[in-house]
Amino acid sequence: MTFYFIHVPKTAGTSFRKSLEDQLGHDSIAYDYGRFVDETHPLIREQVYKGSVYDARTKLAQFAVIAGHVPLNKYIPITGVARCVTFVRDPLQRTYSDYLHSKRHHDFSGGLEEYLKRPQHRNRQFQHLSGVPLASIGFIGLAERYSDSLALLGYQFPALKIKELTLNTHRRNLNGEHKIPDAERDLLTEANDKDIALYAHAKQLFEQRFGLYQHSKAIQRGVITRVQKNRIVGWLAGPEPGEVQAIDTDNTVAARARAIEYRPNLAGWGIERDGFVGFTLQSQDHDLRQCRVRIANTDAYLLEQ
Repeated sequence: MTFYFIHVPKTAGTSFRKSLEDQLGHDSIAYDYGRFVDETHPLIREQVYKGSVYDARTKLAQFAVIAGHVPLNKYIPITGVARCVTFVRDPLQRTYSDYLHSKRHHDFSGGLEEYLKRPQHRNRQFQHLSGVPLASIGFIGLAERYSDSLALLGYQFPALKIKELTLNTHRRNLNGEHKIPDAERDLLTEANDKDIALYAHAKQLFEQRFGLYQHSKAIQRGVITRVQKNRIVGWLAGPEPGEVQAIDTDNTVAARARAIEYRPNLAGWGIERDGFVGFTLQSQDHDLRQCRVRIANTDAYLLEQ
């Protein structure tokens, strides 16, 4: 079973990567940090960059983890979305930290406005993680809640139960914040509109999953994709088919369904159970637009996609 760690820069990924090495061994991880970067595994330099992921797919699938500063879609055909792991961070703090890092270590001498003119410095988390529904990604941790994130990760994937390290942080504590002047905050906000939306959604998903962990429930991931008066459609992925319930305003169960319908797009991204994760809630007696959708036997409610 191969996991895929999408290392978004300045999201505590270096600490996480080192912890993975300590737990699994350096040779069990295939790094991709660019064709001409020493850390990149020779297999990836020789077969992926001089050929394609297709050429290296069989050998890469023998590693415990594929990891690097690469977009999610690059290696998802090997691991599937269910075994993708990443961390996100407040977009303004992440971008400002990346900007300061460039000034300290990469001889960037311009100001923030000039830095943000480069497309690769805008909405960088969105650039790394777009292409699949955010909720489908196997694990999304929060850099600001790194300890809680590792606890959740180890619960969800025992093979990735690792010790906490803190490396490559200019500040000692990621929970602390850079003091960003108002003018620069406005620039950062304008440059990270997609990241801001992504991060807000990721925080909601994290709280949902962390709540399941705290109550010793199986971690299930899903969203609502369509809401109509008599019908709610969505999907719920996890190790076993889960049940969802439409909960009316008076807290009664208006409808229930198992998540066992086939969703070909999710199957193509490597979701659990070969894509049999969909559900349809139906009722002629209730206006389902007024209902919330709960994972049965939990306090967790699904969000709309």
